Amino acid sequence: MADIVADLLWPEPPSAASEGTLEGVCALVRLPAHAHVLATRYRLVRSSLCSSATANGATGSVENVENGSSGMHLRLEELYVGLFHGFLRLRTPLLHTCEGSAGDGDANDDRTDDAQAANFSAKLLAAVARHPPPPPHTPPPQLSAATAARLRVFRDLWERGFHVAFGSKFAAELLVYADAPARAHAVALVLVRDWDAPLAAVQLASHCRVATMVKKRLLLASWRPLGAGMQEDEVVYVGVDHALLATRHETHGDA
Repeated sequence: MADIVADLLWPEPPSAASEGTLEGVCALVRLPAHAHVLATRYRLVRSSLCSSATANGATGSVENVENGSSGMHLRLEELYVGLFHGFLRLRTPLLHTCEGSAGDGDANDDRTDDAQAANFSAKLLAAVARHPPPPPHTPPPQLSAATAARLRVFRDLWERGFHVAFGSKFAAELLVYADAPARAHAVALVLVRDWDAPLAAVQLASHCRVATMVKKRLLLASWRPLGAGMQEDEVVYVGVDHALLATRHETHGDA
C-alpha cells in the first residue's frame, strides 16, 4: 500500500473529467507529514501551479514543506512519478475541484470516490505507455503527445536522482536541481521536444542566451517511445552551448 495520500483536484467536475482528457489534473497532499516525506524522501518540489492555495492553514512554501508544517500541491508529472513508483495513492474528494482552494468546503468531510481515483491512476499510466498514438478504431489518447513526453522526461530525470521543478519562468519545461531547491540553484533548463520536430535557429539561440544569462546548462530532451525493434523506450538529451553567434551541441547519454 502506498504510504502517501493525495486528493485529486479536477479542472472540471470529476464525472466529466473521468471520461475525457487527463490534462490539467493536479492533486493536494493535505497532511503536512506526507508533504514532508514527498519533499525529503521522494525529492518532489512544491508546484508553483497552486502556490496561492493553502493546506491545513499553512502556506506551501519550500521551507514549510521541508520542515513539516505545510501540505503541498502536485502537478500531473509528480502524480505520474508517484503512481509509477508506487509511493502515492490518490483519492477523489466528493466536494473539491481545481476551482476551489485547499480550504473550501467542510474540512471534516472525508467522503471520497476511490474507484474514480483508481480509474484515473490506471488511465494516466496507460496514456504514457501507449504513445505513439494507438491503432485506428481505439479510443483517442487522453494525453497529448507533448504532455506524455514531458511526463516521461520528468520521470527519467527524477529516476537519475535529480530534484525536478517547472521552468516556465525561464521559458523552459523543466528545471533540474542537484539538491533541494531550498539549498541549491538549478543546474539546467530542459526543453522537451519531439525527436523529429524542427527547432528554428533563432529560437534555439534565444533559449541559449537565457541559459547563459542565468548560468545554467541548456538541455534538449526527447522521448523515443517503444517502437519496432526496440527493447524499451528511451529519453535522449542534447546539451547545447552558446558562444557569441555560434552554437555547439553534443549528444549525451545522460543528464
